[in-house]
Amino acid sequence: QIQQQENTPAPITWRKPLTEERGGPSEAWWATLNPAGEVEAQRYEPSAMAELIDQLHQTAGIPGGAGHHTIGLYVMGVISALYLLAIVSGLIVLLPTLVKDFFSLRKGKSPKRFWLDAHNLVGITSLPFHIVIALTVVVFAFHDQIYDGLGKLAYGDRPQFARQVAPTTASPHKVEDLLLPHQLIAHVHAIAPDFVAREVTYSGALTAHASVRIAGENDDHMVRGYNRGFVSLDPYTGAITDRDYLPGHEDGWINIVITFFSLHLGSYGGDPICRVFFLLGVSCPFLFFT
Repeated sequence: QIQQQENTPAPITWRKPLTEERGGPSEAWWATLNPAGEVEAQRYEPSAMAELIDQLHQTAGIPGGAGHHTIGLYVMGVISALYLLAIVSGLIVLLPTLVKDFFSLRKGKSPKRFWLDAHNLVGITSLPFHIVIALTVVVFAFHDQIYDGLGKLAYGDRPQFARQVAPTTASPHKVEDLLLPHQLIAHVHAIAPDFVAREVTYSGALTAHASVRIAGENDDHMVRGYNRGFVSLDPYTGAITDRDYLPGHEDGWINIVITFFSLHLGSYGGDPICRVFFLLGVSCPFLFFT
């Protein structure tokens, strides 16, 4: 499988700094091989649409920051907590009636009866989805406070998470000493043979803190990203420096974190779950409309 992937051209992207200022303006570049096997590189302008939609989704467009989070994220957390309370309380009060008329779609003399029945039908069917989404948003918004509370109540001076220190090498690095992607992937397959690599990201490749992160898939495990797990390595030796989010190698705490992300994103079960999540997502505006 590695050999087959090596024979398939893959694009490479990078950012070229325009100033020496860290985090300053930069240009985005893209390169790949043309049919003749020659490298073709060109500058491009990444679309900001995906980032805009993601920020609207997380913050509802509310500006301002609070620490390393936005104010909008906290507002969404409060709204989701109230939404969760409304769901649970409404379920307790109305469940006997809703179950009794679960499969009823009565037109009667007024269309209002039909829309109410449709609302109840879709509401009960999608109830677990709404509870999961509301609960996970609360966790995302207030995870710092949750960690701080656990630290004070349960852990004291003991660390909740083990932090691995990135390797530091005093000697200067050379590009020709970098391990090739298929060599790095072979190091990962030595401990995770079912891991399918999809992206290789180098960071500070010629600095003393050089690292590389490989993102990939494993359908047998929940993952931190939408459909990706991660592992970090030394790009010169292939030594694995961080396997916290490598599918199948997470500890108990990381598994809990990954579960919340997977439940919110629907990143488990493959395409069938993606399609179900799409339909359940459409049910949200349907419920408010009805």
